[in-house]
Amino acid sequence: MRLPICTVVALTLCLLVSCSSTQTTKTVAKPAGCTEGDCLNGPGKMDIMPGVQYSGDFRNGNRDGKGTIVYSNGTKYDGDFRNNTMEGTGKCLWKTGSKFEGVLKNDSREGKGVFTYPDGSIYDGEFSGNMKNGQGKYVWSDGDQYEGMWKDGNMNGKGIYRWKSGAIYNGEWKSCLMDGQGTYTFPDGRALAGQFEKGRYIGQR
Repeated sequence: MRLPICTVVALTLCLLVSCSSTQTTKTVAKPAGCTEGDCLNGPGKMDIMPGVQYSGDFRNGNRDGKGTIVYSNGTKYDGDFRNNTMEGTGKCLWKTGSKFEGVLKNDSREGKGVFTYPDGSIYDGEFSGNMKNGQGKYVWSDGDQYEGMWKDGNMNGKGIYRWKSGAIYNGEWKSCLMDGQGTYTFPDGRALAGQFEKGRYIGQR
């Protein structure tokens, strides 16, 4: 039996209404610890763990972009993030008064940066693996200064040390001691040139 055209239209409309009424809106749950925003994309705030709060950009659920992490012990990082790690340029502040400003990679100081110590001493140079590595200059709060190569946080390689007294050593270093060929110049201008070993002058070689 053929249905009247109006009946067919009515059935079609009913089906359309029925289909639309079964559609649901997909909701994505906020990650645990999220206190502001959705912590998925865009700005937000999150308690990463007890005593550690992040405020800044998120991308695909990760800390990514500009942000700030504050620790309960007073340590604070403000700078770039990538895939949940401190990566890019940023500034670290410690409750002790220490401060670092420079390049980080995978949560470590890596590249050029300036580290200021609580007593006012300053290191300006290269870092690797969170330590002074490469070329850098260290100025102590008492006026002494060293400029040259570093390895694993120690003066190592060629460098110049200038004492506030006016004395100067220009030469090779090993584990923060004069070691190798170098010249030590006294404040009055006298000089010792030759071989040094473990911080002592041993003569010409």
